[in-house]
Amino acid sequence: MNLTPAQRKRTYIERQARVPYPLTNLLRWVIATYVIFSIACENPKSPAEQKGEGCGAFLSRYEPALERMFEVEMHAYHSTMPDPDSDWFKAMVAIGTSAQNARGELRDPADVVREVVQRLAQVKDADSRRHLEYTLLGMAMPLDARKEYEEYCVVASEPAIR
Repeated sequence: MNLTPAQRKRTYIERQARVPYPLTNLLRWVIATYVIFSIACENPKSPAEQKGEGCGAFLSRYEPALERMFEVEMHAYHSTMPDPDSDWFKAMVAIGTSAQNARGELRDPADVVREVVQRLAQVKDADSRRHLEYTLLGMAMPLDARKEYEEYCVVASEPAIR
């Protein structure tokens, strides 16, 4: 077998690069074991974290309608003298949310919607929360959707506002 020096060098490098078969199996076994244990030992999410993710996904369906409704309510409220007897105003005060910033300008409706949703989820009394939901979310979110909101977004262990 007459090989040229270049061919001999190539076959020598190829022989060095080969890994013995049992070592490859051991390496595969170690990697597979690591992957299985890392997946199995992940920290499971708490019910509050699971609800938070479900709530975000649920609200993304209704967010545009809620933003439009809040924008209309905020402009109607801001364009005239605020009526402290209106249900919408009373509901906003009850959950501690304002439609205006510190300078008296209207806030972004998307920010107001997110804050309202977070604060509604923290209202402890279920009857009060449902009344506030109906007042603040009612036109943009049908009854079935508000029931889903209760299921996905309201966590019993959250600190209460009322």
